[in-house]
Amino acid sequence: MADSLRAASPQELALFSERIGRSLAERPLEISVSEHRERVAALVREVGGATFYELLAVGPAASPEKVHEGYERVARLVHPVHAVYLGLEGREGVLEVLFERATAAYITLSHPGRRRDYDRELGPAGWAASGAPAKSRGEENRDRARSNYNRAVALVAKEDFHFAVELLREAVRIDPQAKYYVLLADLQTKNDLWLRHAADSYSRALELGGPDPQVEESLARVQRRMEALASGRPAEALSPAGPAGSGQERSAGRTTGARPAADASGGPKMPFSQAVRYEIESAPSPALPDVPLEDD
Repeated sequence: MADSLRAASPQELALFSERIGRSLAERPLEISVSEHRERVAALVREVGGATFYELLAVGPAASPEKVHEGYERVARLVHPVHAVYLGLEGREGVLEVLFERATAAYITLSHPGRRRDYDRELGPAGWAASGAPAKSRGEENRDRARSNYNRAVALVAKEDFHFAVELLREAVRIDPQAKYYVLLADLQTKNDLWLRHAADSYSRALELGGPDPQVEESLARVQRRMEALASGRPAEALSPAGPAGSGQERSAGRTTGARPAADASGGPKMPFSQAVRYEIESAPSPALPDVPLEDD
């Protein structure tokens, strides 16, 4: 197929490269170096014979929104800014070719007239070959919830608690996870009007993550605060970090180099509440540039 006829112009490439670069600066990829290399290598192997639909991992009937999401996934993965990170110094051309190809696919499939001409050129055989399914709704929700959680951790480091709470509410709605509920509850304890919500969030964290003494103690402390407020007694002060306990405990944890719980890749485990606290404490400040946050 003469896909070169639909190649992106230098001006288009520059504009798309700048936009994806800003997206990566605001929301870095959440994968390891080894996984990143493997996914780029897989694209290099497939790009020569892949249709535009296959390259963006969308079906022939994909909506414009799905085409946009597919492009964002691929373009963020292969943006040339990753060259040094992936050990591709001097071989940046690999990423440049992939980024150019993905951009050409987006420009074609997002334009009704160009897409119609492309589909006509593909023919029935190409349509059948391009039937690769897009990400499932569950996968999309997990990705979005994880992105919201990571952004919330960064916002907590900047003490932007209100927006962090909104991000976490959305995260637990679309993909309930214990650590999302723990961080949400920690933030809700900062406001006496949110204590009932904090208690509910800690309870959901325990339901999803199983017994955790620190979360159980935090829940008990929130309940004592609610009882004290209801009776007019002075409420017990609660540490701003929620289940972390006293400031001395948090400082000691940081000094001794406590690490978050390991994921499925192996390594020592620790309670998810402790892992959440480590992520908050170790987040750089400021963690995000002072520009509006955008969703994928």
